[in-house]
Amino acid sequence: MRDVTFSYPSNPDKKILKKINIKPLKNKFNAIVGVTGSGKSTVTQLLMKFYPPSEGEVLLGGRSILEID
Repeated sequence: MRDVTFSYPSNPDKKILKKINIKPLKNKFNAIVGVTGSGKSTVTQLLMKFYPPSEGEVLLGGRSILEID
């Protein structure tokens, strides 16, 4: 994820994620952890293409996931 900002369509004025950057480590176990309400499920939904990011991009192998079926 590169500079991802996200708001749910039902409340576009409330930013859930603000300029998030995540770069997983290759050949390592990576985890998303945090307190309740920190955005873990939202990050997962973005990775699974349930929603497009409001700003920034979600990449897989250097390609935008929006270009991948």
